[in-house]
Amino acid sequence: MSLALGACQPRPNPPHDPGAAAPQPHSAPSPRADRPFAEGESCSRSDDCPASARCIEHHCLLSARSLRGEVLVERGARALALGRFDEATAAYTQAESAYRERSLTVPSSVWCGLASAYVAQLDRGSPGQDLREQAARSAARCLGAAPPASPASEGVLAQLASLVDRGLEVGALDRDDSARLMAGQDRSPGMRGMTITVAFSGVADQASRGAFKTLVEAEPVRREITRCFLRWYEEHRTATDEGTIRVTYARAVDEYDTLSAARLTVTAPDVDPTLATPAEGRAQHWVACSATAIRAAAVAQRWPARAERWTETVQVRIATQ
Repeated sequence: MSLALGACQPRPNPPHDPGAAAPQPHSAPSPRADRPFAEGESCSRSDDCPASARCIEHHCLLSARSLRGEVLVERGARALALGRFDEATAAYTQAESAYRERSLTVPSSVWCGLASAYVAQLDRGSPGQDLREQAARSAARCLGAAPPASPASEGVLAQLASLVDRGLEVGALDRDDSARLMAGQDRSPGMRGMTITVAFSGVADQASRGAFKTLVEAEPVRREITRCFLRWYEEHRTATDEGTIRVTYARAVDEYDTLSAARLTVTAPDVDPTLATPAEGRAQHWVACSATAIRAAAVAQRWPARAERWTETVQVRIATQ
């Protein structure tokens, strides 16, 4: 009896093909790029971001945080909105230190806030070469860190442009950080001195009239008048000017013998209406701007608890040296 053993015989190996690709093991995902973090980067997943960041709502955000820095940035923003510019400068400076202590990238909000605070002090007549340089340096860092066309960077770009009259060397902006930015002469009248003369038509020495006079002659309002004029000067180059501000005050007792709230109306009647409201690329008339500053300062004023009614004309004259 014969057996068929052919099916059990081993098959010969196929000839070796050197061009055939060998099977590859499953490759591990490539490590995330260890590159500098750029604020505002878009992403679809965390692997699109630098190693120090992760993707949240399609934007790369740093994984590490400085809560102290974030709180100080918020404090600086609030002080800036309230016109407390020295306090804002201190808060933003401390926030910068908080981020550096943790070896974190300083966010654009710090540089943009510092730039706005420094420029606000300059606009109100604060002197000093160092302050000018700090303002320009902070503005340049803000523009370098903030996403292009963001609201913060657009505002600071306008502030940086206003520093040209104060001696900004525009060509130095594209050089390295060691180049001095404010190398030119300050042509702003705020550095050479300004004389502000305020005259009242009425006898402003007591009660609500006296409180109003004290308000207008105080340093905060005078700084705001300086700011208004410097913005106007940048466009019109008017070395000397004057204007009239009309003020009415009323506080009465109603039929229930209740003292009403004080009502103070401040207007600039002689200003061309087209110049009273600031437009894009044009400064508000300095007298109208000064009236707005007086009105804003009066909001926090505590008026005497008595019924009074009066009208006042305030003549403001500014001369530069």
